[in-house]
Amino acid sequence: MKTTTALPLLSLASAVLANPACIVGAGPAGLAAAHALEAKGQSVVIFEKQREVGGKCQAFYDNNYHPLGALLLINQTYPETIRIIDQTSVVATPTDNLIPQWAYNWQSGDVSAFRSFDAEQTLRLTAEMKRYTVFWTSVYQPISGVGYRRPIPEELTASTLDWLTDNGYRVLPVLFNIGMYVYGYGDIRQTPIWYMMQLFAPADLLGFVGLLPVYNIDFHEVFVQYAETVEGEIILDATISDIDRSGPGPRITYTSGSDGAHETQDCSSLILAFPPAVPALEAASLDLTTAERELFSKVQLVNYFAGAVNMSSRIPVNDVFYANGPSPVLPPDAVGQPVGFLRMFSNSNVVTTWSWGSAGETYTTAQVRRLLVETLGRLNRDPEDADATLVGLTDADIKAFAAQDYFPTVSGEELLGGWYQRFDRQQGQNNTYYASGLNAFESVEFAVRAGLDIVNTYL
Repeated sequence: MKTTTALPLLSLASAVLANPACIVGAGPAGLAAAHALEAKGQSVVIFEKQREVGGKCQAFYDNNYHPLGALLLINQTYPETIRIIDQTSVVATPTDNLIPQWAYNWQSGDVSAFRSFDAEQTLRLTAEMKRYTVFWTSVYQPISGVGYRRPIPEELTASTLDWLTDNGYRVLPVLFNIGMYVYGYGDIRQTPIWYMMQLFAPADLLGFVGLLPVYNIDFHEVFVQYAETVEGEIILDATISDIDRSGPGPRITYTSGSDGAHETQDCSSLILAFPPAVPALEAASLDLTTAERELFSKVQLVNYFAGAVNMSSRIPVNDVFYANGPSPVLPPDAVGQPVGFLRMFSNSNVVTTWSWGSAGETYTTAQVRRLLVETLGRLNRDPEDADATLVGLTDADIKAFAAQDYFPTVSGEELLGGWYQRFDRQQGQNNTYYASGLNAFESVEFAVRAGLDIVNTYL
């Protein structure tokens, strides 16, 4: 009996292992995982719902690129990304557009020069950065690897503002606030400091204040070229209608393009390379288990939107505009309005825009686009000429627009309660793995690291 039973089971297991690993999502995490699997001799198939690879790294093109996703990198904190860039022909260009030059009231259209640090604040900031670097290097860095498999200290589950002020930082919160709300990282009063220490590594702080080089790069083109080196098939414009995990290996039923013909793909394993919030998992036609639903119901996302908008030629090039908050350490109320914009190129009047809405609220595309047109229409002039004539905008001036499932996190309470340890135990259940910014932090670098970590740790 044992012999006749074992042979079919061994044969079935071998057949499952012969199937490719299936990856849902052709962004940085999915593409990095694909390369790592192929380096181990495992074949892959990637499913991407968009018509192009890159995930959130998309762009609008005229004579230049206008990013609808990631834009910046610092060599010291982007080592895995640099390895990918080095495999492409895309060139990074130095920039100094981290600190804003202009501040605006999004409702009135009033614009003024952004208030920079005075001499006393600069001295205090230097001292605070040194003290923060000691803490970050000695306490945070040793326990903050991708996956967060170790328990998280209670003090690091506090909000970013609470932790900074409780530890005597007075100027550093201003710098943190500048780097958070415009770039999609939420409210300094709500986002746990645990996550923001990933964004604000000591080298990143030096980049923010101009003491280390910072670069712009066309991340979309980087991942287009990187995807070309994946040996397995990448199915674009894919709609998944079913992910069946009841058998020995996952099976995906999908359509691609407009022909509507259903096809199936048997998989040895399944990597979901996108933020695993419950609505996104359900949209991918995953039949959630009770444990998965309970775990991923705790995942929070930021309402974040990017645009490429045609504005006046009088908008200064490489000057960053920020929406005013009620104080230097607080962001403006988030209602879906544009909270920042940047004109990157002198030979294009298109600006890159960032809009932000409150977590847990629902914003329609029409609502956010309307606020974008109305707000930028009140700002569409030379900010140095108070008498300049405003040039109104229409929806046709929006050349591209993207709503992002951005910055997946869990609350400080969940961090303290061991959420990431439960997440680690969930990896591999039903041959399913999860790789996204949630594994560490929402950035290109940490998405790449998440994809690599899943393969190197579990597969």
